[in-house]
Amino acid sequence: MNMNVLMIEDNPPHARIIEQALRQVGDDIQIQLATDGESAMELLRQENAGTPERPLPDLILLDLQLPAMNGLEVLELIRHDPRTFLIPVVVVSNRDDRESIERCYASGANAYLSKPDNPALLATQLMVLRDFWSRATFPTQLGES
Repeated sequence: MNMNVLMIEDNPPHARIIEQALRQVGDDIQIQLATDGESAMELLRQENAGTPERPLPDLILLDLQLPAMNGLEVLELIRHDPRTFLIPVVVVSNRDDRESIERCYASGANAYLSKPDNPALLATQLMVLRDFWSRATFPTQLGES
C-alpha cells in the first residue's frame, strides 16, 4: 500500500527517528517534512494539491511546539479546510499535560502520542502507530462515487 505522510516537526533528531521508524514498514511510504506550521499549510494549500501529481497526505504527524504557528493552530486550519479535514492527524509531542491532549482531541486530532525521552521507545511507539495506520483505509484512497 502506498502511503503519503506529511511530518510537521521542527526538531531534526525527532524528525530522523520518526522517519526511520516509518521507513521500516517498507519502501512504499513517502514522507514529506515541513519544519513549521506555515510551510505545512503552504504545502497543503498549493494550487495543485490533491491532484495525482501532488497527492494530499494520507496521514499527518504533527508536533505541537512549532515556530511561527503552533501545532494546535495548524490542526484547526486542517480541520476547517474542505480539502484536508478528512486527513487523519496524529499529534506527536513532548507535551503530555491533560489540557494539551484534550485541546488536540477537541480540535480534531485522531490520536495523540507523547514523545518519550528515550529515542528507542519513541521508535517503538511509532512502529506500532505505523502498523495501525498502514492497515487503515484513508479517505484519499477511496474512489469517486
